[in-house]
Amino acid sequence: HYPEGSAPWMKFSGAPVHPVQLYETCGNILLAVVMFILLRRTKRGIPIASYLTFYGILRFSDEFFRGDHGYNQLWLGIFTPAQTVGLLLIPAGICTLIYFARKNGKEDNQIND
Repeated sequence: HYPEGSAPWMKFSGAPVHPVQLYETCGNILLAVVMFILLRRTKRGIPIASYLTFYGILRFSDEFFRGDHGYNQLWLGIFTPAQTVGLLLIPAGICTLIYFARKNGKEDNQIND
């Protein structure tokens, strides 16, 4: 519940809500741990591509638990603006991951030749 008299309380009338901010924080902390591991163990480009993909998934998922977007703010009547950005980040991250995986594979082949 939001505190009585706060702006969110006035919007949600004291109804219980999901602690989306905590979900996002925990997801970002987990994502940071994964990024530190990837930075040490993978080649160039893989961590940023993974970040784009995983953050897109995280942000897209978090938005399902919010409730602060009216129908007129939804894209195609389904997705919030943040979900739309998340949907764009996921394929961008996958394409970037494929690009760097191929590029790193070619560099490995040139070194081994």
